[in-house]
Amino acid sequence: MLTPATRAMQWNRVTRNIGLTSWILIGTALCGLLSYSFIMNMAAIREASAVIAIIPDLNGGTAADLASLDRFRLKIVKVEKQNLNWWLPRFGLNQSRQAELALKTRYCRLFHDRFLALFDRDMAAAVAGFTASTRDAVSGRYLVHLSRRINLMEAGLDGAGIDTLRWKPLPSYLRSTLPEKADKETTRRFGDMYLDYLVWRDDRSEINKEVQVLKNLLKQVLVVKGVGLAWLIDFANQEAAGSGLTLRTFWGGSRQLPAEPIIEPAFTGKGKEQVTALLKDLCAAYPGAGLQREKVKLESEYRDRCLAAWQGFAASFPKGEERLVGAREWRDAAAVMATARGPYATFMRRAVVELEPFGIVDRVQPWLSQLHQYQAWQTTGTSAGVVASAVEQGKTIAQKLGKVAGKDLGVSSTNLAQEYLVALEQMAPVAGSRVLAHQIAQQAFSEDPAVSKSPLYLAADAAQRLNGVLSQGRPDQTFSRLISGPIAFYGSFVRMETACTLQKQWEEHVLKEVQGISDSQSLQYLLERDGPVWKFVSDYADPFLGWNPGRGYHSKSALGGGIAFNPGFYSFLAKGAKVKTAVAAAAKQSYYVTIKAPPTD
Repeated sequence: MLTPATRAMQWNRVTRNIGLTSWILIGTALCGLLSYSFIMNMAAIREASAVIAIIPDLNGGTAADLASLDRFRLKIVKVEKQNLNWWLPRFGLNQSRQAELALKTRYCRLFHDRFLALFDRDMAAAVAGFTASTRDAVSGRYLVHLSRRINLMEAGLDGAGIDTLRWKPLPSYLRSTLPEKADKETTRRFGDMYLDYLVWRDDRSEINKEVQVLKNLLKQVLVVKGVGLAWLIDFANQEAAGSGLTLRTFWGGSRQLPAEPIIEPAFTGKGKEQVTALLKDLCAAYPGAGLQREKVKLESEYRDRCLAAWQGFAASFPKGEERLVGAREWRDAAAVMATARGPYATFMRRAVVELEPFGIVDRVQPWLSQLHQYQAWQTTGTSAGVVASAVEQGKTIAQKLGKVAGKDLGVSSTNLAQEYLVALEQMAPVAGSRVLAHQIAQQAFSEDPAVSKSPLYLAADAAQRLNGVLSQGRPDQTFSRLISGPIAFYGSFVRMETACTLQKQWEEHVLKEVQGISDSQSLQYLLERDGPVWKFVSDYADPFLGWNPGRGYHSKSALGGGIAFNPGFYSFLAKGAKVKTAVAAAAKQSYYVTIKAPPTD
């Protein structure tokens, strides 16, 4: 009977010991946690104390003060990370947080007093001096700065964190507070400092007052200058200066042309995004009905200016070949001219892509409508030869342009376009063979264009017929220049290569014969009917020379021009036809005849 009682007493002693041990372990753990929290708190406080000891004295130049204050900011960020990296309860040990808040408050005061206060004072004085005649570029910079700054501050009031604010555009005019020639790293650093200033401020009432002051300045500028928004286009061009599209973008080449045409950055797809973002910032900061009305006007003016810019550039596009200098640049261009990588093909695709975001498909001009239809065909036509490289890229464009063309081009126009591209593709080998270029030139200058099988004449005929189909009774010179541009280029290239060939033959078969000779008998030998001069004419130059009683000898015209013979050559031939007269004249005067063959002579 005593056994259960004994066992119960033993069990009670065991449980009491386990309970006591548990409480001891819990107490020890709590003491450990409290000690660890205390150590972490002290580490953060020591870090904060070290930061307090290096609070900068901002009395130097802008660059020096900016660097000093940024080092101070980075130290605060380190303290902030230490305080955020706690995975244990604080047990009421919040002194490190208080030290962090004190440091942030000090930083905000320093940043405001050293940079923003001075800038705001100057900005208010500048705005007060605005009149209706103030340049849009000047007032526009202030409007963009004010609107972006208001939007950032209101986002901060709504609880947006640093990561959210980083995605918003910074006030562009704040760059004026930076040192001259500030690099990208300095600009980025200043942006980080400004964002931390916004996030670390805790005086909401002061922030609201500052926002109201900025809104009043914004309204003041709009009242003085009016709410017209056309300045946004010019502002976007200034912000992205140097990133517009030029003839060099498509043609390359090393020669800089005077007054070279350009498509300003605002008239590209990327520029459209920038203008839209600027307009969004302004409307968010000043959501008035007046701005909404001006927004509609801006869209109309923006489209018109964009179309005019692209049409003017397209009209001047053939001038791009004037950028090419020397045989190598011409041959490089000739090698790709018949492909999707050629200047004309690249420009036509680029125009469709860049203009699509402007939403101008319902009011396109004839040249652009024809360009849309031509590009739409390239995505659905055969993929043979040159077309193959353009098909894949054109699929997306075709989907966008399916409703633009409005009509199916049909089999006939598809065949015409294919015929044009195939004929053009046959010209590509001339880039690597001067002999082939000479043969094509001989064929083109010798045959009637109406029945000639020359690839250039075939391509020109197909281009003319295709242009007639695409124009649908509304012929446009701009598109005609683009579609016939590669043909004109190959015509110029073939003529220049032929001129080089003729120059070489003249030197080898004529000049070589008179090396060191100047007597009249030698000249008579050259000018005989079977002599070197007339043999050169019959074997090489005859297809390119014409004669009539009124003009005498002259250069025939084909492929858009003639061979650039030296004018003295014509006189030499005219005198050579009268051998006796030529010999008599040669006794008194010697003739050194060359053939001008740009660009290689």
